[in-house]
Amino acid sequence: MTAAVLGGWADQALGRAIDVDEIVAEVRAGRLDCRAELDRVLEYLAVGTAAVVNVFNPHKLFIYGRLLDAEPDLFARLLERAERRALAPN
Repeated sequence: MTAAVLGGWADQALGRAIDVDEIVAEVRAGRLDCRAELDRVLEYLAVGTAAVVNVFNPHKLFIYGRLLDAEPDLFARLLERAERRALAPN
């Protein structure tokens, strides 16, 4: 869902249809600046991740998405935001 939303924004920004792999390539090449949109996506992902942790208290949680490859620190930023929202371990 988040990639679809970002993809819709990128479609408008570039004036053509674009998929997640192209978004990642354009961001890495510096031809597409979507920092604000990526921050918004990370915020929603952090809310969802923290909710899963708070409700199910899993020992491990696997998160994967090609969109996280767009910038080197996206996954670390997602973890930091999710940790702020998750309940402290008991």
